[in-house]
Amino acid sequence: MVEGRAVVEKKAVVEKRAVVDEATVARVREAVRAVVAEPDSTSSTTSSTTTSSTTTSTTRAAPVTARLAERRMFGGVAFLLDGSMAVAVSGRSGGLMVRVPPDERATLLARDGVQPVVMRGSAMRGWVLADLAGLDDAALLAWVRRGCAVAAALAPR
Repeated sequence: MVEGRAVVEKKAVVEKRAVVDEATVARVREAVRAVVAEPDSTSSTTSSTTTSSTTTSTTRAAPVTARLAERRMFGGVAFLLDGSMAVAVSGRSGGLMVRVPPDERATLLARDGVQPVVMRGSAMRGWVLADLAGLDDAALLAWVRRGCAVAAALAPR
C-alpha cells in the first residue's frame, strides 16, 4: 500500500516538471551560435546621455568572445558565456529569459510581450522574460545579442 502511494507521489512530481519545446530550444540555440560566431564577435549595447534639452543615444560594441555552454536549468535550457547565463528558454512559460543591464530593465518591461522574471515570488533584477511566440528571427537575435553582451561583460566564472 505504501509503495503504491510513493509511485503516485513520484508521478505527480514528474507531471509538475516543465516540458521544454525542443523546436524553440533549437531556434534559440541557432540564434546564440549566430551571435557568438558573428564576424567581429560583437554585440551592441545602447547607452544614453541627457543634456539640458536633448537626449543622445549611442551604440557601442561589446565583445562576445566567450566559450558557449548549454545547461538544463529552471525547467528549461540556459545558454552561458564563460559560465555566465546570457539567455534561457523557460520551460514554465515558454518565454525567453534575457540578462539585461539592471538600469534598462524598467524601460524594457514597458515593451509589449516583456515581463519580469519571477523566481520564488521575487522579481529578478537584471532579467526580463520576452514572449518567444511573438518574436521573429530579427527580434530574437536582438534579444540574444543583448543577453550575450551583458553576460560577456561579466567576469568569467
